[in-house]
Amino acid sequence: MSKVSYVQSMVGFDSEAKGTLSGWEYATAGALSGVITRCLVQPLDVLKIRFQLQVEPLSSKSAKYSGMVQAVRTISHEEGLVAFWKGLVPVQLLCFMFGAVQFLAFERITKLGTGRLPYQYTNGHYKPVYHFLCGGVSGCLASSASQPFDVIRTRLIAQGKPKVSPSVQSQKIFHIYDRLHKSGKTVLSGKF
Repeated sequence: MSKVSYVQSMVGFDSEAKGTLSGWEYATAGALSGVITRCLVQPLDVLKIRFQLQVEPLSSKSAKYSGMVQAVRTISHEEGLVAFWKGLVPVQLLCFMFGAVQFLAFERITKLGTGRLPYQYTNGHYKPVYHFLCGGVSGCLASSASQPFDVIRTRLIAQGKPKVSPSVQSQKIFHIYDRLHKSGKTVLSGKF
């Protein structure tokens, strides 16, 4: 097998593959890749959200954060290094859910289309377009499934010193999720 055909067969359903993974194996691979990646990039996400929530421009003398290095120093001095992993539990749930749904949905959608569409669309010249469309649909499904955890993550990360919302910190993540769900404040309702 050439290097190009090997790489092409790594992504999406391949009707000519000898051994295949089960749905649970795809979901597990997606979930684990999301969880590990998120642990590594969480500090950058905390910095990004803090800068997004800052009202003053970076050049202003009243700005709390004026640059990346200064922000890292300020956050670690005021809140400790643990602050860079605020919101990690809901973000891990988000990444677990997103990765599992995206990998599983992509595999199922590409497999479903392979049996129903002409060969040239799923394995021929248009295969990259087919995978692009399947990836888009699976990404939308994954975003819809994991969006409530993203709202919780942002609320937890936004809390600096002083706390923006002390009630959020004292509540369990699933209670927050339950309250968001019951109030109808989701991406699907447009009220988040």
